[in-house]
Amino acid sequence: CPGGACCLGDGSCADQATAAACDALGGTWQGAGTECATVTCPGGACCLDDGSCSDEATATACAALGGTWQGADTRCATVTCPGGACCLDDGSCTDVPTAADCTAAGGAWQGAGFGCGLIACPLGACCMDDGTCLMQETLADCSLLNGTWQGAGEDCASATCAGGACCYLDGTCLYEATAFTCDAVAGLWQGAGTECTTTRCTTDINGACCYLDGTCLRMQIYRCNQTAGTWLGPGTVCDGPACPLYSGACCFPEGGCTNVDIVACNTAGGLFVGSGSNCAMGLCDINIGACCLSDASCIQGTETDCAGIGGTWLGAGTSCLGGCPQPGACCLADGTCRIETHVGGAACAADGGTYQGDDTDCATVSCPAPATCVCDLDGDGDVDFADVLELMGVWGPCAGCPADFDQDGMVGFSELLEVISEWGPCD
Repeated sequence: CPGGACCLGDGSCADQATAAACDALGGTWQGAGTECATVTCPGGACCLDDGSCSDEATATACAALGGTWQGADTRCATVTCPGGACCLDDGSCTDVPTAADCTAAGGAWQGAGFGCGLIACPLGACCMDDGTCLMQETLADCSLLNGTWQGAGEDCASATCAGGACCYLDGTCLYEATAFTCDAVAGLWQGAGTECTTTRCTTDINGACCYLDGTCLRMQIYRCNQTAGTWLGPGTVCDGPACPLYSGACCFPEGGCTNVDIVACNTAGGLFVGSGSNCAMGLCDINIGACCLSDASCIQGTETDCAGIGGTWLGAGTSCLGGCPQPGACCLADGTCRIETHVGGAACAADGGTYQGDDTDCATVSCPAPATCVCDLDGDGDVDFADVLELMGVWGPCAGCPADFDQDGMVGFSELLEVISEWGPCD
């Protein structure tokens, strides 16, 4: 008896099958005398690795294309093939339906089924204003650092970040240096993009330092930065109107506010809030003062705001114009010295130290040596029972022992009597 074509569940077709045999295979019998060559078995949707979809595919044909078959009688119009991650040139990642969509966006397709949460797009080089290079995740991250994005996948080893001229104190110049390499050779960096051919190096390491009140003092750059000034560069002078006056809110004790520069504000007996401030900000309606941060920078704010950022509030009506006092030296009980990170030295006192005052330095203070006594064998600052035990542990002949106080080569009653005579805290 003639068999017939049998459409199987994977979209393929088997000839010469009986109805019973086709049913046993889970297929659909096409009738006696039919042949696979003349019947159309229903295929299915095939989701490909690029996120696209192909209709009327068999399971075998779909697998050969590296796709995922969605089953017989499925259609691309009714199935959702998995999209994938697309890494863009700015280092960001976006999920898109297909590789074609990613290419159209100028990105790099990461494969179907791999969302942005599962992959890491390549980092990119970010050139900083000081000529150095940092690897960052995205253009946005680089922009937050005021850097120049070199593109995703670019490496600092191959990126060309603009260096600058570095002036030595003898007046000579080093080309294409970064701020760090220039500092390492005790030079003065002139900024990214500067060149030795157009830069006049000077042997004068001092320069004009401008303050918000319009005053000007000549000093080195590090001191100008410490006192919240703006350094105009090596060799610059304060002759003439070198420093501009900036307008800001001026608060009066009896109330009221006007926008003037600091000289006019001080002349009128007001409190200058700061350059760039404005009466419209309502700064004169609250108790504001200078808030010194751990890096010696200063902002104007309330006592609550200052405490919230770990600062030291200098009081209502104080100003940032004179800068913040620098953290100072702390002499500890063991005779060592450390620099505190906050003005006032509260942490120094908490650790049993003696604060030497703001703007002091370990290099210039002399910390007293810790109290010592010969009989304090365990070095804890006290002569007590623990030292007696130390003494008993080496009782007898013991030439050169720390416990042999009289250096007669024996540890005995004379040493025990000395321990008892010095009993208590070391003076």
